[in-house]
Amino acid sequence: MESPIIVKGNSVNLTLPVEGDIEYLIKWINDPEINKYLRFPNRIFFRKDEEEWLESIRKNQEGLKIFIIRDVEQSRPMGTIGLHNIDKYNGHAELGYLLAKERWGKGHMTEAVSLMVNYGFQVLNLRKIYAFVKEGNIASIKVLKKNDFNEVGRFREHDYVPYEGFRDLLIFEKFRQHEKIRNSTG
Repeated sequence: MESPIIVKGNSVNLTLPVEGDIEYLIKWINDPEINKYLRFPNRIFFRKDEEEWLESIRKNQEGLKIFIIRDVEQSRPMGTIGLHNIDKYNGHAELGYLLAKERWGKGHMTEAVSLMVNYGFQVLNLRKIYAFVKEGNIASIKVLKKNDFNEVGRFREHDYVPYEGFRDLLIFEKFRQHEKIRNSTG
């Protein structure tokens, strides 16, 4: 099944998840190197979990926007990215993402985050996007900083990282840039 493109980029597109993506999702989410910095690194995910997750995305259109990151040339899935806890009243959402190991270090996630942030600001009319990153996840910190996110705080020794112990949870945020309104009265 062809996956509709929601946001087009130069090297990656953000698409709707489809049934054929489940095998990739299971592989990525259960890979200890990929999931060690996720919220629940020791959880094992089964096919049924991923099917239910896809169904929850479909049902929760207001509070959640999750996309598959696909290679522009081959349209192969390489990761996921999404806005969680979308609060339209206050205009903010939490950014989350993961990338297949074979795609690490190639700039794909930097572009995907840029596309997702623009989608959040331009399409969803959010004013702020924030992200939580476990201390030690250097690649994710670099991606956020390249996308002009600022570290604004941390929870000390907040989350457990397998084989590393308790780490600080860093808080990043980015505000939408507002155009200055010119005084039309002269």
